[in-house]
Amino acid sequence: MIGQGPTLTCTVGVAFLTCALTTLSAAVPVHEDTSNIFQVTSGDRKFLDNDVVGAEKHFKVFMEKYEKKYDTREEYLHRLGIFAKNMIRAAKHQVLDPTAVHGVTPFSDLSEEEFEELYTGVRGGNADTDVVKETGPLPEIGGLPESFDWREKGAVTEVKMQGQCGSCWAFSTTGAVEGANFIATGKLVNLSEQQLVDCDNTCDIKDKIACDNGCGGGLMTNAYKYLLEAGGLEEESSYPYTGKQGQCMFKPENVAVRVVNFTNIPNDENQIAAYLVNYGPLAAIGLCCSHKIGDAATMSSFLHSWAAIFIGSPEKVRSPNFSEGSTMFPPRDSLPQKYIATMDNLWFKEGDYVTRRFVFHDKAITTLRAKARSDLVPNPTRIEALTCFIWKHCMAASKAKSPVSKKTSIMVQAVNLRTRMKPHLSDASVGNIFWWAPAGADLTMEERELNELVNLVNESIAGFDTDCAESLQGDEGFSTFSNYFGHLQDMFFAEVKPDVCAFTCWLRFFNDIDFGWGKPFWIGIMGKVGPKFRNLIIFSETPRGIGIEAWVTIDEKEMVILENDPEFLAFASLNPSISISL
Repeated sequence: MIGQGPTLTCTVGVAFLTCALTTLSAAVPVHEDTSNIFQVTSGDRKFLDNDVVGAEKHFKVFMEKYEKKYDTREEYLHRLGIFAKNMIRAAKHQVLDPTAVHGVTPFSDLSEEEFEELYTGVRGGNADTDVVKETGPLPEIGGLPESFDWREKGAVTEVKMQGQCGSCWAFSTTGAVEGANFIATGKLVNLSEQQLVDCDNTCDIKDKIACDNGCGGGLMTNAYKYLLEAGGLEEESSYPYTGKQGQCMFKPENVAVRVVNFTNIPNDENQIAAYLVNYGPLAAIGLCCSHKIGDAATMSSFLHSWAAIFIGSPEKVRSPNFSEGSTMFPPRDSLPQKYIATMDNLWFKEGDYVTRRFVFHDKAITTLRAKARSDLVPNPTRIEALTCFIWKHCMAASKAKSPVSKKTSIMVQAVNLRTRMKPHLSDASVGNIFWWAPAGADLTMEERELNELVNLVNESIAGFDTDCAESLQGDEGFSTFSNYFGHLQDMFFAEVKPDVCAFTCWLRFFNDIDFGWGKPFWIGIMGKVGPKFRNLIIFSETPRGIGIEAWVTIDEKEMVILENDPEFLAFASLNPSISISL
């Protein structure tokens, strides 16, 4: 509403938030395009000699790959000079530490000072006492319901995707404002994060370098101050999200919601629950990470360290180890193009993909584990039972969609290699240190008993506990990977291409991360995927740990079949209430 109606008071659940989550990529190589520099060694004279002209062709590749644009010739030359200096620095570091890999990253056109300012650490900031109180008033905590879900009241918009942009501060801001506006007006309005990304450069009143900076991070308190000064937020429809920082296109006449004040809330969990029930949805942390940077274990370690710094517990920081992975898996200058094409076939396929959240409660899981038992696997894990149950019904959906198809179905399970290496790698090892355990079947296997599929999957994963993991290590490990890629290539170039179902387990990665206001009530995995994707199932904990959530992404027509499969729904609940325990 514009200039009328009830006052909007936004409750800030996370007072100081930054989204510089891509920091790790500065030390992790991206093996994706053979035209890029993946490793700079002491013998590579074009950078050691500071030959800027020779560096320019690599700089242009860098600009194209990371969609860099510079407004003037002077800015172009300035960034080219920084790029060349960074490559010299990378070469020197390569000589000093040959176990690591140094080269081009998305940040290679930034000076050390610029990178430190934009991408390192949690930004500080202090609440402006002229606008926001230190903490809000303490509501009564007696008589709170056992569970409460604002989605059921219609106060929460659908899941949004921030993409590869450190704009979670903007999404947290709009989420809180959307909820407050719903309570004030009874209307759910989808508000514009892009307005904040493009237009908000507000700095903290005391910490002058803690400024909102689009995809470079920001503070929700700063964002609220901006909204007070700008007059409010436009709707998403009038100022749509692009995931990139651009020119401010804000039009005051399009303001849909105004904010007149805001407050921080106490860090006490009971008070947080009371605020949630009485004042609406609270802001949340958003996270976007590319697998070019690392795997789930890498991000878990990063988030635990970020949280430890945030609450002032440096002894809990997990110092990232950038060299262990390179020691086990010596880097190569490039990956053969045929293997890159094979991985594209494995992971990206044109289609109409949708994602649904299914919840398996403990009782259902116990029943499935009993069905999955066999002489070979007398005590299957929860994940083994769920993986094979979902795989079985995905095969059934694929067969129902194409009854005469002769496709094979390949299940691949992500396996963390850190604990399977000799010696073991630490949890702080940075990178994509996992591999896929495959199991194959034709679509008639959906008629088989659950325990038969569990036997296949268990055997595949057990292979990493033997000599298989060791064979992946060292210089000779590339031969093992080459053989694996060769088998995949044969399958994907066959006349009938296989279905691929990828499974990954995120249990115990994120549920105990505490930034000082308590552990997460709930963790959502993903929103809408793009037109090029693959069948993917991600497992995570339910609130209060009373079951397992499966975030299933498959073909839209197959999803319709799965959603109406009575045998599947006898064990799985489709997108039930989060039912946060208060």
